[in-house]
Amino acid sequence: MLAYRVESALLGIISEFYKDTNKDGRMVLKEIFSSDADMIPDYQNHKLIVRLHSLSALRANQAVKELCVLLNQTETYYSYTNLLLDYKTFAS
Repeated sequence: MLAYRVESALLGIISEFYKDTNKDGRMVLKEIFSSDADMIPDYQNHKLIVRLHSLSALRANQAVKELCVLLNQTETYYSYTNLLLDYKTFAS
C-alpha cells in the first residue's frame, strides 16, 4: 500500500510536466523504478549522486530530468548519513 501511495504522489508531481500522465504515467514511473542507476558517494562535497540511466522513450527521459530537478529541490539527506541526495540522469 505504501508503494502505491508513493507512486500516486509521484504521478501527481509528474503531471505538471508530463502531458500523457493519465494515459501512461504509471508505466513511466514503473520504468524509472526498474531502470538501472548508479549511486556514487562524493564524501568531499557531502553528496550521494544517484545517476539514473536513460529510459526507452524521449518523453520519459524528459520526465526524468524534470523529476530530478524537483527531487533535488527537496534537499533530502540519505538516511543515517550527512550525504545530500543529488539526482542526475544520463538521458540526453
